[in-house]
Amino acid sequence: MKNLLTPTGLFANGRWLRPGSSVPGDLKGFDYEKHARKGMLEDTEGAEIVNPAPEVLEFQPAQEAAQLKAQPDPELQQTKAALTGAQTEVERLKTEQTRLQTELATAQAAAAKPEDVALLADYREAVGKLLPKGFPARKILFNNGYYTLDVVQAAPDQDLLDLDGIAETLLGEIRKLAPYIAPSE
Repeated sequence: MKNLLTPTGLFANGRWLRPGSSVPGDLKGFDYEKHARKGMLEDTEGAEIVNPAPEVLEFQPAQEAAQLKAQPDPELQQTKAALTGAQTEVERLKTEQTRLQTELATAQAAAAKPEDVALLADYREAVGKLLPKGFPARKILFNNGYYTLDVVQAAPDQDLLDLDGIAETLLGEIRKLAPYIAPSE
């Protein structure tokens, strides 16, 4: 529709058109038929005024659309699976990082200071090596001042039997590892 005029004046597309003005034929949402019935719009060539047909988008039938939805995109599925795997790996790594940070903090807290190591070396040089773990009656011996193998070897059997918790059988096990050595005069 190219030959449209308004004989009365018309408000169209957000502005007023004066009487006798041409009216564009492609205004969206404008009801040409209604305005023609009211005498506000005329075709200069006498043609019938009708609303332009709305643009129709071609839609797929519902069945075809449902089939497309039902068919998973293999690339999309593969990407989703890779993303899920990556997220799982990230969580595993975060857990491992937390565990390692805790282990590091524990190790740092337990680490000996250089001055402590030097003092321990001096102590071992002066006193000797402590009784090893698993030594028979080690706790009883420690509680009674017998800290090193040399001290246990220098102690007479009767002194060890006088300790609470040590009897003949246990003394026999001690003497297998630390035989009595009489002090030299």
